[in-house]
Amino acid sequence: MTAECAQHILVIGIGNTERGDDGAGLVVAERVFGLGLSRVHVAKNCGDACALMEAWEGYENVILVDATRSGAIPGTVHSFD
Repeated sequence: MTAECAQHILVIGIGNTERGDDGAGLVVAERVFGLGLSRVHVAKNCGDACALMEAWEGYENVILVDATRSGAIPGTVHSFD
């Protein structure tokens, strides 16, 4: 990736639309893309770890959006630094 990528935020939606709630990350990615934010790049991923790491190479700020079963109330946002 170029130095330009380091100045942008990458949002990666993770999931599979054919598995119900597992497609939530992809829906978020589509909506973020639709906002047309100039400093935000958007990608989709089916959960392949190697492809995921390649996608975020060169970015300093990456946001991963994925559905998970955590035991928390549905809709709870978990953030990891």
